[in-house]
Amino acid sequence: MSDEKIILLNEDAIKGGIKDMVRNSVEKTLNCLLNEKANYTV
Repeated sequence: MSDEKIILLNEDAIKGGIKDMVRNSVEKTLNCLLNEKANYTV
């Protein structure tokens, strides 16, 4: 028996997941910045 391991990845699913994570993170950051600016200018 071999110790060799084989991993199969769905590259499109991984890329899609990463894109969603980045998009959500950027959206949250921008919303926080806009809220802070709105609170500062009032």
